[in-house]
Amino acid sequence: MHHTKHTVPCPYCGQDIPRNAHKCGFCREWIVSEEERYSNHLSLGKLFVLCLMTQGLYFFYWFYRNWNHLGSLAKRPSRATVRTIGLFIPILDMAIAGMQFWQIRSHARERGIKSFAFTPILLIFIALRAVMWAAFIYIFVSPEMQEILYVRAAPYESYESLSETIAIALIPALILLPVQRTLNAFWLVEQPKKPQRPGYSHGETSLLVIGGFIWLLLLLGPFIPVDSGSLQNFFNENVS
Repeated sequence: MHHTKHTVPCPYCGQDIPRNAHKCGFCREWIVSEEERYSNHLSLGKLFVLCLMTQGLYFFYWFYRNWNHLGSLAKRPSRATVRTIGLFIPILDMAIAGMQFWQIRSHARERGIKSFAFTPILLIFIALRAVMWAAFIYIFVSPEMQEILYVRAAPYESYESLSETIAIALIPALILLPVQRTLNAFWLVEQPKKPQRPGYSHGETSLLVIGGFIWLLLLLGPFIPVDSGSLQNFFNENVS
């Protein structure tokens, strides 16, 4: 079969197809990987669901996927894993998030896309992370707070912690929504011919499974009997 510089043989049926084709027009097989088939667009509703159902874990994955996508766009190493790990380090997490917000804003402006309000979003992010780290340090050094957490630990005796969990899971979504809206406009310009992913990626599915298991424990917790005396003795022996 004769091939030109503009065509290549399909790896499945051998027919000539355009060199940059994503799908064979003869056998209908996909030529590119699943990640390359779809746009990097992420609907706001899906972002909301992912943050809620993964107990906020998707917050970190969101930064990870964006570093990968922006690195591929620039054709340079993204160092996504290292940067995502940095989100677990106080102060460094704020700088890393600010870098990504700035990069997204810069890409959007280069293509004439109206961007999110960078300074307010970054300040809100810094404030919330500062409160989170301050609370974490206070809990770590305060025996009284440790006792409260032990008593309210799994299994849960009431649904009081459920509303708190929902709030903690949705706060990241509220911060990321305006940034994701800008990102979606950017990817529509950058990847106009790629369809949006109909479902969830493998990474997102894995996080949903983990989050679903945690939600199951939360919802079943109130029905599991707890011996408060034994829990208090455990606390006294291991914490005090």
